[in-house]
Amino acid sequence: MVAGVFALSIVGALLAAGASLVGVAGDPGCDRATTTPCAALTGAVVGAPMNCATLSVSQGFGDTPWEHPHTGIDIVCPPATMVVAVADGVFHRNQGAPIACPYPSGRTGGLGMYGVLNAGGRTYLYGHLEAFAASDGAHVTIGQPLGFEGATGCATGYHLHFEVLEGGRVVNPCPLIPPGYPAPHDPTGLHCWGNAPP
Repeated sequence: MVAGVFALSIVGALLAAGASLVGVAGDPGCDRATTTPCAALTGAVVGAPMNCATLSVSQGFGDTPWEHPHTGIDIVCPPATMVVAVADGVFHRNQGAPIACPYPSGRTGGLGMYGVLNAGGRTYLYGHLEAFAASDGAHVTIGQPLGFEGATGCATGYHLHFEVLEGGRVVNPCPLIPPGYPAPHDPTGLHCWGNAPP
């Protein structure tokens, strides 16, 4: 029974994967009913890692009330939403170390099940996945399914921790992702997480 439900979840997510590349949440110029790429993506360096009608952000990049600093942005969609490659590259499966979480108490594992996409000079981390859709070492293209949003490791709820590194150093993902994603960008383009902390 559980396997059947999970299989249906995967089929539904695969059908929705194409839609996640078409529209960007909150952008009136993105029509989810067409297969034409959204015009908002033209200014982006990379694509959107996950999309859904109820897309929101629970924590932004930088010094937040919980982490100093928070090294990515936490994007929230319904549980098990498909996450996709934001660029062409090589994908690797990983598991967080069995280190105690500062919160929630009693849990271990940092990013939990997470994926690493190596794409030229940049590395993209997809944290707290529920399951993988791409094999370890797979050569993937932008938009290819990688896994499913989860709540593994030190997550307090379902979300995707999306992180970008350049030359091994964490960078703010906002200037790289599509304008208006995951929330409207401020005039500097450096703040893209709406009212979420910080």
